[in-house]
Amino acid sequence: MNNLNIINSTYSKNFKKQQKNTNNYKNQKKKDRKIKDNITFSEGFLKIATHNVRGFNNETKQNIFKTFYKEKKIDIIGITETKLNRNNGKICMNNIDSYKTWWETNEDNTMGSGVGIMVKSELAKHIHKVHKCKGRLIAVDMKFKEHSDVKIINIYVESNDAEKQQRTETIQTLVNWIQQGKRLNKKLIIMGDFNADSEQWAKEASGTIKNKYLILEKLCNENLIDLQKIANDVPLKHTG
Repeated sequence: MNNLNIINSTYSKNFKKQQKNTNNYKNQKKKDRKIKDNITFSEGFLKIATHNVRGFNNETKQNIFKTFYKEKKIDIIGITETKLNRNNGKICMNNIDSYKTWWETNEDNTMGSGVGIMVKSELAKHIHKVHKCKGRLIAVDMKFKEHSDVKIINIYVESNDAEKQQRTETIQTLVNWIQQGKRLNKKLIIMGDFNADSEQWAKEASGTIKNKYLILEKLCNENLIDLQKIANDVPLKHTG
């Protein structure tokens, strides 16, 4: 199985702005632990996962993962690094009854891009708009009766330092979507493959933010928190 992170969540919560240095990062972790003590999971929570599939052109692979998602009762899955082209994206998993799917591809670089979102069929009726950008970002706006609207964004950040400018543009689009969601009072969930290690970022924290950690800096500036750390007792295992 490739990298799969699962969280139970209603939505992200806002906090006071977090600064760039390590001390504030540690203070944020303490806040996260306090919140975790107060979270009670119930059937009313959405089960959300993000999965770097490292290519999704193989139908057998698609079926294996589809079965796994159903067995784990995952409601929404953000897929990254699909490597799908436009034609394959039109037909990828579009004949399954358990999930509805949306895909975004980059025809200029299919091998290092591609994102998608899979939503349980019974939840898909709540989606009223889908946003896409350059094979790196995809988002869904969801409306729930008598509840806050939700925007779920899935992102696959450029990993190659030769693509610093493209990475900066991708992250700026993400920030624009986040700020737009805030203006409309939407609850926000950001997931995907950031290609940035938050633990390493904390160790290297200084006055100058390296480009590869830019997304972490921006998310902190937008007062978002790491729900994965709150919702799971087992720490993430990073792969190369």
